[in-house]
Amino acid sequence: MEVARDHLEKQLHCTVIEGLLSPVADSFNKPNLASSHHRLAMLEAATLNSRWLRADGWECKQKSWSPTLSVLKHHHQETRKKLQCDLRLALVVGADVVESFTRILPSGEYLWHPDDIYEIITKFGLIVIRREGADPYQSSEIHI
Repeated sequence: MEVARDHLEKQLHCTVIEGLLSPVADSFNKPNLASSHHRLAMLEAATLNSRWLRADGWECKQKSWSPTLSVLKHHHQETRKKLQCDLRLALVVGADVVESFTRILPSGEYLWHPDDIYEIITKFGLIVIRREGADPYQSSEIHI
């Protein structure tokens, strides 16, 4: 998140108001994932003294998994209400997440719906952070 903020502020001359960390709900069913209660508590502890980062429990408290686009829309609406101004919300992800954009499930469907990817990129913005072992350029043929 620091890398994303520094790039936005120093290279693109944007004002970053807040960095939001939103743990996924338990219903996401990722193997070996700590409970959402514990992940939220860890994020709250990690951001306790931050001036700009905060943890939010809305997503992890949902009864079912929420698509990323729905989470972005929720937080955009809530932040606009809170700040009473127009703003741009962007999704910050690791390069491994971009690689998952083209993943096809056993059902034959994409893990990420192509329309959702398109809307995330065009209406919100996507900031990709390099991660060792992940190459987002291999996923450049995203079907949107």
